[in-house]
Amino acid sequence: MKRLIKIAEKYSAFAEDLKVPFGYYILTFLAFVTLRNLLEVFSDKSVVSMELHFHYYLSYICLALFMTLLFSVFTGEKMARIARLVLCSFYFIFLAPILDLVISGGQGYNMAYLLPDRHGDLLLRYLTLGGPFEQVGITIGLKLEVSILMISSFVYSKAKKVTTLKSLLLALLVYTLIFAYAIVPFVVKAILDVFHLFDYFYSMLFAKFYLVVIFVLLLIVVRRWNKKYFTSLVKDMRPYRQAHALMMFAFGIILGPSLVWNQDTFFDLPLVAISIFWACLFVIMTNNLEDQNIDRWVNRKRPLVSGAIPRGDYKSITVAVGLLALTYALAVSYYTFFTILLFMGLYSLYSMPPIRFKRVPFFSKLVITINSLAFVIMGYAFAGGEVIEFSPLIILWFLIFFTAAMNFIDLKDYQGDKRAGIKTLPVLWGMEKSQRVIGLFFALAYVAAPFAVGQMILLIPAIGAGVAQYWLVNKKDYQEKWVFGLYLASFTILLVVLGLAERLVL
Repeated sequence: MKRLIKIAEKYSAFAEDLKVPFGYYILTFLAFVTLRNLLEVFSDKSVVSMELHFHYYLSYICLALFMTLLFSVFTGEKMARIARLVLCSFYFIFLAPILDLVISGGQGYNMAYLLPDRHGDLLLRYLTLGGPFEQVGITIGLKLEVSILMISSFVYSKAKKVTTLKSLLLALLVYTLIFAYAIVPFVVKAILDVFHLFDYFYSMLFAKFYLVVIFVLLLIVVRRWNKKYFTSLVKDMRPYRQAHALMMFAFGIILGPSLVWNQDTFFDLPLVAISIFWACLFVIMTNNLEDQNIDRWVNRKRPLVSGAIPRGDYKSITVAVGLLALTYALAVSYYTFFTILLFMGLYSLYSMPPIRFKRVPFFSKLVITINSLAFVIMGYAFAGGEVIEFSPLIILWFLIFFTAAMNFIDLKDYQGDKRAGIKTLPVLWGMEKSQRVIGLFFALAYVAAPFAVGQMILLIPAIGAGVAQYWLVNKKDYQEKWVFGLYLASFTILLVVLGLAERLVL
């Protein structure tokens, strides 16, 4: 045992080398998973399919995140070191297909999840490393792979000076984690059965489940990895803007013909919301990268200005967030992916050089309009609508009234924009005049809204809200949060009324 512990110490010193860029470890992990997928073609006789492999990649990412968190908690080692160890050690996944090929004389075995319609008595299977192999399921190679991993986990834990009892517990939890991975079909089916939505299993259903789990795990891992970075990003999340984007999507769903509830919809809705979350964060971060000089005057608590996150790390996080937004969108549909890509691309044109369209007075807000409208139409399509049949009247309301009202976002940044030479309406006309004009834009947008959606019952409340919004915009101690708050409350009422109207029609 002492010899094994010494080997583990040397190996961990090699694998946890902080001098090697972390991106290299990610590439190593992806290479290991890709090779495992190739080996399964021969050992498992599996087909080469994009959906199948996408599901595999996500399952291994999910497993890596869980193991990183588990090892960090038990050993007390920093997440950065544990993550390197876990990613570098994923070659252990080669064992199962290779052992299956050797034991079967080159024929291989059909390795698979434990399935509700084939494998019963989960407690017995847990106690017996998956139970007997019955043509499909937990193969001999998988059993041996898991056994070796448990022993390795125990030895590594001892090498980190963890007590024997605690090391044994870690090995047991590693096994429990992998067994939980093996019974994912039971978990997915149980969740869907609560809502009477389960239909059948297929690769993308598992992929969507893993994406939801990965989102939660990422938040936990990032917070444990660097609490300072995590806290700084959360404080700069701009919840009003996030809520606006989600409301646009919900608005489109309500306008659509009908939302079909099935097992895909159950996972697609949270995936769209998560994709919007990542996309909004990407937009916020790219804007911060280019508005650093402006933020020194008006937003001094933002991550780059406050120095909470170094610019180099901030850029890397921005790229990762953008890739996450696109990945989550692609798992839903190509149209969702296209809309999220459009959203991110247009905001890049808006805030980043060489175009930096935000420098154009008034009309620059067309970018915000088009992106908001794109989310509305995405929701409309999600609910079964044809894009070309979307209401021209609502499109017109967005292009004219929404564009004009959105100029209010420049009021808060007046001092910074003035020093940076960005010609917004407040910079050109001064605060008082621009407040009066933008307040009027808002009031007109409220009055026109009932006509656009065909709900004249909202006209009187809309006039009242428009007057209140005019007053909030023109307050001497102007605060954007109150304007945003009333806007979001008004839109919530609109969604409720439209939803009730739809129910009455049905």
